[in-house]
Amino acid sequence: MMSLIAANAQELTKKQYLYKLKAYMGLLFSMILVQLVGLLFSFGGVGDMRTHSDGIVMGVKTYSGDIIIIFTFIWAFVIAILFTTTTYRDIDFTLVSNRLTSNLSNIGYLLTISLAGGIGAMLLTFVLKIIVFFMRGAENLTIQNFFLTPYELVIGILAVTFYMILVMSIGYFFGMIAQINRIFVVLIPTFIFGGMLYEARLKSPDNSIVVSVVQFFVQESSFAVFVLKVLMTAAVFFACATLLSDRLEVRK
Repeated sequence: MMSLIAANAQELTKKQYLYKLKAYMGLLFSMILVQLVGLLFSFGGVGDMRTHSDGIVMGVKTYSGDIIIIFTFIWAFVIAILFTTTTYRDIDFTLVSNRLTSNLSNIGYLLTISLAGGIGAMLLTFVLKIIVFFMRGAENLTIQNFFLTPYELVIGILAVTFYMILVMSIGYFFGMIAQINRIFVVLIPTFIFGGMLYEARLKSPDNSIVVSVVQFFVQESSFAVFVLKVLMTAAVFFACATLLSDRLEVRK
C-alpha cells in the first residue's frame, strides 16, 4: 500500500513538473532578458583606475561577468519567492495534487532553471569577452587567462548553478514564511538590512556573521565540498519551506 502511494506521489510530481516546464516558459525568457540587461551594464566595466606620471595618463578598466551573475541571482531570489504566492500555488489545483507533490515539482523546476541560469550567465560572460576583445583590440587588453578553457567553463557553469540553487532555496523559504503571516514581509527585510547595517559599522568585519556565512561558501577550496555544503544547506531550506506550507490555509 505504501509503495503504491509513493508511486502515485512520484507520478503526480512528474506530471506537475512537466506541466510547469511548459507553462512557465515566460519565466525562462524573463531570465534571459535580465541577463542581457546585465550584459549591457557589464560594458561599463566593473573597475576603472587611472594613473598619471610625467605627463602620461594611463587608464585601466576591468571587465567581468560578475554583473550578469549578480543580476541572475537577484532574478532567482525573486522567482523563488514568486512560486510561494497564492497565484502560483493555486495553479497546482488545476491538477490533481497535494502540498508535497506541489512543493517537489516546484523544487524540481527551480533546480532546472538554476542550470539554465548557470549556462546562460557563463555563455554571456564569454560573449562579453569576445565583444570587448573586438571593441578594444588585442593590443589594448591583458589577454592572459582572458578566455576560459572548456574545463573552466564547465566548472563556472556548475558553480553559478549551485549558487542559484542556494539563493532560490533561501528565497523559497522566506517566501513561504511571508505567506504564513504578512507581517514577515516587513520583518524579514528589516531584520536582514538592519543586521547588515549594524555589522557594517563593526570595527572588525571578520567578526561579521554575514561575512562568515559568505566565506563559508566562497572560500571553499574543494569544489566537491562546496557542492556538498550548498546541497545540504539548500535541502534544509527547501525542507523547512515544505513543512511550513502545511500551515497554509487549505484552499476553499
